[in-house]
Amino acid sequence: MSARTERALPEPAPDIAGALNRLLTTVKWVDDDGVLQDLDNNVHLAAAVSQLRGPTPHVQIQRIRQGTQTDPRVSVLWAICRVLNRHTTVEVTPDYFFVPATRARVQRELDLELERVTMRARGQRG
Repeated sequence: MSARTERALPEPAPDIAGALNRLLTTVKWVDDDGVLQDLDNNVHLAAAVSQLRGPTPHVQIQRIRQGTQTDPRVSVLWAICRVLNRHTTVEVTPDYFFVPATRARVQRELDLELERVTMRARGQRG
């Protein structure tokens, strides 16, 4: 194949929906009553994001999570990261959604933190 006829393959689109869903099921914390909490709820996440960037309907979060809104605004992703960073010691940035190496590193750290948080929650209730 000559250089003229050879075409570069397009980069695959990032799986923002998969990344967000993974984050929302991994970032958990123990509340003051010893109960394990998370933001795996579109309404609660949208309310928290709205406090940071203005009105963000839960339907928008739902569409991102379902993969029907494949190109969300970076400001929404930044706000989601900021909300999640309130509840984890692992820093999550929008790179998580776009850079596979960053996602892998952050996810490993979040998985370890989730183990610790889950053990603490069980210990407090036990």
